[in-house]
Amino acid sequence: PEAECPRLQKLIAETQGLLEATTGKLGNAKFVEKAPAEVVAKEHAKAAEFTATLDRLRGQLEQLGC
Repeated sequence: PEAECPRLQKLIAETQGLLEATTGKLGNAKFVEKAPAEVVAKEHAKAAEFTATLDRLRGQLEQLGC
């Protein structure tokens, strides 16, 4: 369990970075206007997936009492 806390914290940081990059793209009006609809939809799906992963990882971290 002790080794698990730093591992989860690292995963959380990585996932937050990915989420920020994805939301940054989606917040860019030029990207949203010019990119094909399926690309924008994939970015929305990735953002939702990253958010769900963050929730799950944070829950695991809390359960471990880190």
